[in-house]
Amino acid sequence: MFTGPGEQAQADFLESRHYVEHEGRRRRLCAFIYVLGYSRWSYLEFTVSESQAMLFGALERAFRESGGVPAALVIDNLKAAVLRHGRDEIVFNPAFLAFAEHWGFEPLAAAHGQGQTKRKVESGVKYVKKNCLAGQEPVTLNEAQGHGRWWRDTVCNVRVHGTVHERPVDRLEREREQLRPLVGSPFIYRPQMQRRVYLDFTVRWKDNFYEVPMAYPGKLVHRQQIGDSLSVVNGDHEIARHRLLEGIGRTAHLPEHKEGLYRASYPSHLPYQREALLRAFPEHERFVEGCVTRLRGNAAYHLHNVRELLGEWDKATVELALEQVTQMGAYHVRAVRQACRRAAALPPPAAVQPARVLHLPEVEQRSLEVYAAHVR
Repeated sequence: MFTGPGEQAQADFLESRHYVEHEGRRRRLCAFIYVLGYSRWSYLEFTVSESQAMLFGALERAFRESGGVPAALVIDNLKAAVLRHGRDEIVFNPAFLAFAEHWGFEPLAAAHGQGQTKRKVESGVKYVKKNCLAGQEPVTLNEAQGHGRWWRDTVCNVRVHGTVHERPVDRLEREREQLRPLVGSPFIYRPQMQRRVYLDFTVRWKDNFYEVPMAYPGKLVHRQQIGDSLSVVNGDHEIARHRLLEGIGRTAHLPEHKEGLYRASYPSHLPYQREALLRAFPEHERFVEGCVTRLRGNAAYHLHNVRELLGEWDKATVELALEQVTQMGAYHVRAVRQACRRAAALPPPAAVQPARVLHLPEVEQRSLEVYAAHVR
């Protein structure tokens, strides 16, 4: 596929079989490879890391070595550049998008399993393996980097390329005129920092706090300052983006982060709840008025839940409980529920016994005249 001058470059990392000493440790030797599509000019840099900082630094050095920036850059699906590459969606790392905007190129992600989308850099990877590293056993990273610079300048870019049949260094002179000019200042990179989300849905950055969606309390996220904003990433998703706050102890809020957190399971309109309770218990208007007066904004919640008690107890029990709590002046659902439990635990009233009737024997009635003589 033909690529015009300055139209596109491709970049990838190579993991070699070599290990080198670096900072007191043995590390696997990697290589960053950058190829301009038209000239086939290559930039090679050996490293022991494929981190985001390494990627950005190597790309900047490649831009400066070639003398300009291509219109588009095809990058392999590294986490440092691509968070998610689905069939219908490509999500770039926010920091990589900021880097691309700073240097003025269009980021493109290589398709999975389709080598032709980055065929030029794939050929460069094979060339480095079979030519640059052939027979080499570097001991330190500095030794590998020195050999890489020598090979790039004396072998790779000055040989006659098998596809274009010219030397890449000669074609670069023509392509450089079409590359975009270099910006004056380098990209300011700030590394990602891991932090666990607080239980109030916020993460701390410096001296301020920034909200994340309600599903992430207690989870580990990565925070990264990008320009004048803060990006919060979990896995392969950017879950929040905030403007940086000034000052100390401030909190950045986003209303959509609390969607579903305070979703009520009942209509919160107080007139509706008042009318519904009076339909169920028309003789308990005094309880309703007391609830509205005492509890104010929470009255709708309590009136709704008092009606829900009909699913646990019969209407007579709830009415008895309402009468009792009204006399006590306790106008909340907890008091009504406790009163229902007490009323349900009372023994049933005893049956009314019929009055006992005494049957006395008949007594002969005598005249009182017989006692008159004794009285006198």
